Amino acid sequence: MPAETPTPGARRWVAIGLAAVSTASLLLVVTLFGRSQASPDLRSLWPLPGLYLLEIAGLALVSWIGIVFSGPNRAAWLPALPWAAGGALFAFVVLGAWTIGLFLIPGVVGLLAGAWLAGIDPRGVLTSRPILFLTAALIQAAVIFAVVAAGG
Repeated sequence: MPAETPTPGARRWVAIGLAAVSTASLLLVVTLFGRSQASPDLRSLWPLPGLYLLEIAGLALVSWIGIVFSGPNRAAWLPALPWAAGGALFAFVVLGAWTIGLFLIPGVVGLLAGAWLAGIDPRGVLTSRPILFLTAALIQAAVIFAVVAAGG
């Protein structure tokens, strides 16, 4: 007996659930790493790694917004948000592999899975934009290298 394909409504709810759990995971990682690195007056976090932590939290929220508010009758650019944000987060995973990157992997994978599920239209065609993932990852990596090279 062949497996049944999930309905578009079921896929959407699974995507929203993945996005919520993944975003919460990323926000928890950012909070825990921020608290472990901070001095009592928080000056030790600024400008780096504080800006990176804020960017990770912001990208997680942007990705969640893109998944939750995308749909057939919504703006065409909304499904692109989680792919672009996921690419930028992937750069943090790779470049921060020995520090925070390892802890970001579950959240990033969950957001990308949610983006993939949310990108399937009612006909079953994948309308995602993985090229945005790669572009955002390369741009974010270049920005990180530039900031580190500048002595940030």
